[in-house]
Amino acid sequence: PAAGRSMAVSVAAASTSGKMSAAERQSLLGTADLEKRTSTDRLKQAQRVVADTEELGSGILSELRSQRDILSRSKATLDSSDVDLDRGRRLLRSMATRAQANRATTVAICLAVVVFFAFLMMWQGGGGNSDDDSLADVAAASAPP
Repeated sequence: PAAGRSMAVSVAAASTSGKMSAAERQSLLGTADLEKRTSTDRLKQAQRVVADTEELGSGILSELRSQRDILSRSKATLDSSDVDLDRGRRLLRSMATRAQANRATTVAICLAVVVFFAFLMMWQGGGGNSDDDSLADVAAASAPP
């Protein structure tokens, strides 16, 4: 654009001095018009590039927003799953503790039963003859003659 103005100024200066022919004047004006059209075309091209760039940027921002929403939902789901996993771990620990307590109780009951039967066997086995005799004596004494 600055070159176009300088051409127009030189054309105006040359025409006032009268040293330029009509063909030269026409050639200079044509060159100035060509430069003006070229500048206008470049400006329009730059505006199209800017518009395309803005559209592309807008599309990218929109895509980034949707990806942010997806990531936020995924994080919320992951946090919820983490809470559920912690609850499950606590439940499993509690169940394992109860199972160990039940196992210990079962072993204690079995041991008590074994000790009871051993005591019963010893009580009947150690004094069994004297008890049998005393029962036989009691039975004989109570029988009619």
